[in-house]
Parts: sequence; structure tokens; C-alpha cells
Amino acid sequence: MNDYLWDRSGAPDPDVVALEERLRPFRCPPATAGADGDRPEAPPRTTGVPRAPWLHAAAAAALLSIGLGLALLRPTPEVLPYRVERLDGRAPSTTALCGGDRVTCDDGTRARIHVGDIGSVDLAPRTRVRVEPGRHDEEAGYRLFLERGTMEASIFSAPRVFQVGTPSGIAVDLGCIYSTTVEDDGRATLRVLTGAVSFEAEGRKVHVPSGAECRATPSRGPGTPCWSDRAPEWRDAVARIDEAPAPADEDLALVLAGDEERDTLTWFHLLDHPALEVRVRALDRIVAVVDGLGDAVDLKALRGGDPAAREALREELDWRW
Repeated sequence: MNDYLWDRSGAPDPDVVALEERLRPFRCPPATAGADGDRPEAPPRTTGVPRAPWLHAAAAAALLSIGLGLALLRPTPEVLPYRVERLDGRAPSTTALCGGDRVTCDDGTRARIHVGDIGSVDLAPRTRVRVEPGRHDEEAGYRLFLERGTMEASIFSAPRVFQVGTPSGIAVDLGCIYSTTVEDDGRATLRVLTGAVSFEAEGRKVHVPSGAECRATPSRGPGTPCWSDRAPEWRDAVARIDEAPAPADEDLALVLAGDEERDTLTWFHLLDHPALEVRVRALDRIVAVVDGLGDAVDLKALRGGDPAAREALREELDWRW
């Protein structure tokens, strides 16, 4: 019978020896020497008591379970919520960020914030971003606040996991690439390159799809989205309509002209305008341009302001954006 596990007198088992070597750093220190310099003698082994065969197996199993437990308790690499990397041509430098930290880029500095394992945010010169306090992960979400300057986010995650606050509203990522610029007075411009963003403020939410943009102000929140490839005078007219309680007729006529279905993106969001004339003319234009809309949406309920009819209209137009 092998007594190696009992008193180390038998032939050692190779697996047990290997396990002992891995556990050696964790063993207790040897007993201190006696007054005469010799180690204390081991207590005499009790005689006349047979050792059950299962005892050897139990001891080996105990060693094995301890070894597995230590392996499972070894720390695994973690993905930090935020890491900032310099992009100014100097030697690479990466620093972890916590809630409340700010990243500031001066005139000649760019930086990249790595957002967990869902993407990154590139900061242009003269940009300042704050990490919002709170728990940051796939469940609670990642939150930054753009105080000024320009950032471009490339995020690939479930909708609403990543959000960027601005003085004029919150950009809620729906899985996309987009840029946001905040001026010194707090005005913000959001441009979506791929995917979509929900630009939100209290009492106001707009949908900004790929290829579109949206301007926002601290007092009003997100304005009416429009396509980035439209002429500057067309986009400026949309901004003036947003800012005026009673828009100029020439601005409204310019924005409502044309017969492209994709412009229903702008006309649909004009249904939130405080001026009744704007709402009526925008809806009339949508009905005129989209064939068969009356078969999919209750137009009478829609004209009466029914929320369900409004949502049905959005769903009907969404694929055209």
C-alpha cells in the first residue's frame, strides 16, 4: 500500500507531486527549531488502527479540489469601464478613468476614450469630456458628458447602453457611429454616420438616422432633424422654423417643397411644432407624398392628435428614413 499521502514513506504519485509543487507557495511555514537546533519530532503514529483504503483517495481528492479552487480564484483580466489614450503623436499612454474625471484636449491634442469593450470615443482638439458618476457596464450603461468641443463615437452594443449628455440634450446611442459638437454657448449639433441616435431632453425626443443631423439649444432641446446632404439654406430654414413661434412663410414653403419621401423625416418631427399652421401643413405634405398612407394610418385620428395614430405614422415612415 502506498503511504506517501499518510507519512510520505511510499512511492510518490506523479500527479500528487505536481499538485504539491503548484501549492507550495501557499503552504504554512515549517515549524521552528527546538532549543537544541533540531526540528521537533513528528508525533508517533498510532498502531493497531488499520488505514481504510478510502482515506488515500479522500486525501488525493482534497488536494485536487484545493488546486482547482485556487485556479478558479485566480484573478481574470477585467475590462475597465473607461481608458483614455493620447493621440498626439507622442509615446502611447493609457490611463483609467473614474466617475467625475475629465479629459481635456488643448489646441494641439487629440485623445481616444475606450468605452469598456463596446467601442471608443475620439476627442478633437479643444474638447472637454466628463465621465458621469455611477456604475458603468452593459447593464447600467456608459455615460459621458460633452462639455465643449467635438467627439466622434463608434459604439457597437445594444440600444441605449451608451449615452452622451450635452447642455442641450442627451444623445442615446442605438448602435452607431456619430459625431457631436458643443459650442461655447451650449448649442449642440449631432451628425449620424451609421446607425441611429435618439436625441432626448425633457418633453422632447427626436430620431436621427444615418446620414441625418440635428441641432439643439439649451433652452429648447433637440430641434428638427434633417438630412446632412441637403443645401445649407434648407437646413438653416429648418433651424429658423424651430426657433420661431410663428415661422416665416418663405422658410416653411422652402422646407415643405419637394417630393422626396425621405424628407418625411423632417416633416414628421414638425408635427411637434407649437404652431398649428406648421403641424397642419407638415401633415398635409406627408399625406401628399406618401402613396397609400391612408390605408396604413387612421388619418382622422392622426389629425385629431391621437398618440396611437402618431406612433403608427412613425412606424410607417421609419423604413423610408
